[in-house]
Amino acid sequence: MKKKHKRTNPAPAAQKSGLPSAQSGDAPAQSGDAQRNAPAQDAAANHTPPQSADAMPDTPDGAESGPLQDTPEPAQASKRGGQEPKLYSSVYLDNPFIPELTEKMSGLKIRSINVVVVTFASLLLLLFLLSSLQTTNADLELRDANDKYIECELAANQLKHASNYLTIQARMFAVTQDIKYMERYFEEAFVNRNREQATDVLKTYLSDTYAYLYLDEAYRYSYELMKREYRSMRLVAEAKNYILGGDAALLNDVQLSETERNMTPEEKIRTAMNLTHDAYYQRYVDLIERCVNSCIGCVTNERHNAEKANAALLEQLTFSQRLLAVLLMLVTVLTILTVIRLVLWPMNAFVTCIRHYQPLPMTGAYELRYLARAYNIMYKENQKTSAHLRHEAEHDALTSLYNRGTFDRLREDYKNLPIALMLIDVDKFKTINDSHGHDVGDQVLQKIARLLDQNFRETDFPCRVGGDEFAVIVTDVSSGMKNLLKDKLQRISDALQDTSDGVPGVTLSVGVAFNDREDGTEDIYKDADRALYVVKTHGRNGVEFYGEHYAKLAPL
Repeated sequence: MKKKHKRTNPAPAAQKSGLPSAQSGDAPAQSGDAQRNAPAQDAAANHTPPQSADAMPDTPDGAESGPLQDTPEPAQASKRGGQEPKLYSSVYLDNPFIPELTEKMSGLKIRSINVVVVTFASLLLLLFLLSSLQTTNADLELRDANDKYIECELAANQLKHASNYLTIQARMFAVTQDIKYMERYFEEAFVNRNREQATDVLKTYLSDTYAYLYLDEAYRYSYELMKREYRSMRLVAEAKNYILGGDAALLNDVQLSETERNMTPEEKIRTAMNLTHDAYYQRYVDLIERCVNSCIGCVTNERHNAEKANAALLEQLTFSQRLLAVLLMLVTVLTILTVIRLVLWPMNAFVTCIRHYQPLPMTGAYELRYLARAYNIMYKENQKTSAHLRHEAEHDALTSLYNRGTFDRLREDYKNLPIALMLIDVDKFKTINDSHGHDVGDQVLQKIARLLDQNFRETDFPCRVGGDEFAVIVTDVSSGMKNLLKDKLQRISDALQDTSDGVPGVTLSVGVAFNDREDGTEDIYKDADRALYVVKTHGRNGVEFYGEHYAKLAPL
């Protein structure tokens, strides 16, 4: 789930020329309410546009200020009004408690400590990484051995099953004289070729091992067995006068003896059954299975030997890693103690002094001593002057939504990101003002703003861009999420029809354009405005998505 980010206070941008204006109605959008203000964040990562910070303003004479006085966070200040802020840069060095910054100081430097600690820790980490690399290699070798064993076992079983399958089909053909068994036999032998595939896999892994000898012997026995099976099937085919075609045509190459050719059909079938059921045939079947089992046994032994070797290596590497971990822990403890002595304790003393509006003691590491000296110099200055950050609010004063200037800036910052732009008009808003007065009209706008804020996420940006015109920049959405936006707008529309709060009911016309829309122009604002125009020309009170060919309205 995407983590929500609070809406930040984006800096206003100069309004772009040439863009279609959405301002209309009786009350133009104002800026001033700063309820949505927050520090500026990275625009692309946190979905907030970049800001620019102004300098600190003048402090009125006599204003109380101290080192602990709450100071506003730096915020954006518009250049459309107000005086340019000033910075006090004068440093007062007449305090007897504050030495000159140029005076030499003693103390252990944090930089020197860091060099020693980082060097030693880097050496230990390097050794640890080397040990980890060896452990990883040993683990990979063990996995390779396991994978090899599994592949070989599967292939050996496949070879055994394929050979047994051929034996069964040959015997069934000799017993039943059903030609389907002969067809299955040749389909397995020349189409599926499971036996050959298994043999290729075993050759890949076992070509340089003793297990390959058993594999080669099993394949030789299987070849001898197939010659007897071919002879048996040829006798049955002769007895039944089967026409041999396709792969079975190979049986025509089997040469029958003079005695076999002169046999009656019954004798040929009996001879065919003997060829696939006698002790000689069964002996070859048993030899094939024995060779395959011996091959699996060799692979199993090789796997066990690899596991023993890797276990010994892993035990050695684990011991070395434990030793390195202990050394790293000692370095960490020493570093922590040093930081406590030279940094944390002095910092606690600094905090205590700051709370009591006192100069900082000259203690701790060299850098903290220097910092304390600089602070003490500014301490004197801060007793005379204080700086207050000011920024120009970028929100509409009536609704607390973002104003038009902010909207233009946001639209520029998000033009290449996956967003949806919604342009919203309040239908017949002038009638509300004329019938109920501008105060009621303001209540209607505030209600709409509140509903927009409640129904959209913290990462979305509802704006008031004109008198009765609103816009919402919905982030991280695509054109496949139209129904989700429709549901949000439907909830807003239903709430606007509820007049129990004394606010007259109104309807909205909404035009929506997605950044990934098809056949769109380069300006998403123009496309959303075109969609809004379609809603207005078809009776208002609806939502239209750019790219739907303006065929139907989805009524709110």
